[in-house]
Amino acid sequence: FLAVNAGPSDVEQTFTTSLPPGEYCDVVTGEPTAAGSPTACASAPVEVAADGSVALVVPADGAVALHVGARADG
Repeated sequence: FLAVNAGPSDVEQTFTTSLPPGEYCDVVTGEPTAAGSPTACASAPVEVAADGSVALVVPADGAVALHVGARADG
């Protein structure tokens, strides 16, 4: 899942993803801290809800990227 914001201000929105529910690391700001070990993220983890939705703040001129290989909860 990728959300890109090319605008001058942060965007706060709930997005629909196809990801399974759980905690993910935003790979733009930090992979899981231990290589190959989904113990913690270098930045705050992102929670994907049971319905696949995720509430995000996408920074101005920035992005948020999540994928199943960067799970924070194993």
